[in-house]
Amino acid sequence: MAVDLKLKYDSDLKAGDLGTTAAAGDFDGEDGLESAVFISLFTDKRARDDQELPDPQSDDRRGYYGDQISPVETGDEEGSWIWLYWERAKTTEGIMELIRQAAEESLQWMIKDKVAVKVECQCDRIGIEGNDWLQLIVRVYKRDGDVETFEYDNRWAAQFE
Repeated sequence: MAVDLKLKYDSDLKAGDLGTTAAAGDFDGEDGLESAVFISLFTDKRARDDQELPDPQSDDRRGYYGDQISPVETGDEEGSWIWLYWERAKTTEGIMELIRQAAEESLQWMIKDKVAVKVECQCDRIGIEGNDWLQLIVRVYKRDGDVETFEYDNRWAAQFE
């Protein structure tokens, strides 16, 4: 069974990092889905020309450099558009729905590649308005009947501008 380097979400730092084994001083590995979900959600998918960027002064549409040389499928792009909303938008119901949709779309490859039979994403507001957090919950329904759940949260940058 193949083992990949494990990316872990640190809820205190609100960031991902390689997991390490303290006793051995080595990187953690995994044969599950945590790293795949994290990469799918938080790799910045290139914004289309018709999408508004978080910084109106910038023309950086981001995107994963590997998409330019993908041998698998033309137009197959890594990542999600969560970054378009995560960095600029207020915590409205409409924005939370756009984030939920972007998350689900970024994970559809799991169904296409038969890693999962279903993927569900839920986006909620945590805390009091004006000082709230976005929480994204991802449930991956695997082919063997197991369900893996992942939770991510982030303080809304737009609240402090």
